[in-house]
Amino acid sequence: MMGLKTVIRVFLVLVSMNTYSQNNNYQSIILSPELLTNANSIIRLNNVTIEIKAYNKMQIKQKRIVTV
Repeated sequence: MMGLKTVIRVFLVLVSMNTYSQNNNYQSIILSPELLTNANSIIRLNNVTIEIKAYNKMQIKQKRIVTV
């Protein structure tokens, strides 16, 4: 029979797996069929952030998620 420590460890592992699982909104399964016809790739996210820190300093950050 399993001891109390083993039961607690298994419970903590199962709870931590549920707590730290990520929300993956970029799965290829959830793409609509209209986007897939005649497409080589699909741009899922295209974020551009421009920060102007001074009149002569600018920082551009780009985040792009592409499904191939």
